[in-house]
Amino acid sequence: MNRALGKVGFGNRSLSSSTADATQHCVLLVREKDYSSYLCGLLLEKSLKPHYFAVMAFNIETAIIKDSLRGGVHANTSPAKLRISWWREAIEEVYDGMLSDQKRAQPVVAAVARTIEDKRLTRRFFELMIDAREADLALQQKVSVEDVEEYSEKTHASLLKLCLEVVDVRDDGSDHVASHLARGIGIANAIRSAEVRRGARSEATSRVGG
Repeated sequence: MNRALGKVGFGNRSLSSSTADATQHCVLLVREKDYSSYLCGLLLEKSLKPHYFAVMAFNIETAIIKDSLRGGVHANTSPAKLRISWWREAIEEVYDGMLSDQKRAQPVVAAVARTIEDKRLTRRFFELMIDAREADLALQQKVSVEDVEEYSEKTHASLLKLCLEVVDVRDDGSDHVASHLARGIGIANAIRSAEVRRGARSEATSRVGG
């Protein structure tokens, strides 16, 4: 598989205090927002943990953008699109070797940049995740299993493949397994969210009826 890396802007250097602070920020973010992934990260070798938590923190930062939307189908997606664009630009700057001081000051960006340099992560996986989340901003609900699977391939599968690269696993067989697993995760999440929405509607109906 052709995984174009692009040029990376950081040279080799020992772990600085600022990098350690960025890593700690990522660890705390993952612990707060995705505790099961946090527990998984604790099982990794010490040298791999900063890279794993950087990737997972990036996933959280881009995933929660949609959560900021208010107003249902009438929500103004412009602020969320600006945030998505900011992350797109940050990834582009890292791979093009032009990371600005303003973006480098964001701890997740700093940690991801270091991980991209050290582990030579595939640029396309980051881009697929960002593209899928931008397209998803205007959707209230996936309308078919195929839509869920396509979204999962671009988000969950890309995340899993980045995690595989963090632990130096790069082969088509593992990527194939990651894709199947991602689709299962996506379908399970869709079912779970449907149950939540149904419960919320039932509660609202009860309040109105009372």
